[in-house]
Amino acid sequence: TCAAMSSLAKFMALMEENPRHLTASAAQSMHDAGFRFLNFYKILCLEYIRKGVSAWLLKPKYHVFAHICMDALAYRVNPRFTHTFVDEDSMKWVKCISARAHPRQRERWVLRTTKLRLLSMKSMKSRRTRRSRQT
Repeated sequence: TCAAMSSLAKFMALMEENPRHLTASAAQSMHDAGFRFLNFYKILCLEYIRKGVSAWLLKPKYHVFAHICMDALAYRVNPRFTHTFVDEDSMKWVKCISARAHPRQRERWVLRTTKLRLLSMKSMKSRRTRRSRQT
């Protein structure tokens, strides 16, 4: 468990301390730390499956994480600038909105509400930018 978490912490630290465009060594280090985490996690999952205990979840998002690691190495772009870790929250939000909408108007309602949310977020960001320039 400790090795898996250390590898993930190393990946996150590399992601935070590097600029948008990675050096070859930074990209390789990030790739290695990410895959080390995935390998340790897989070992933990298999060990607990063997014991018959459901302690570690195998989820499709680990497949996405593998692609994030591979893309960092292939394109040498820091995932911090290309991947949003809030995707899951957005999907939960869309699910809640669509559940409340009338079936005949669901697509229109979700698109309209999403557009309003994005405009609101853009407006808030521009206000924060203006305030930070004033100070």
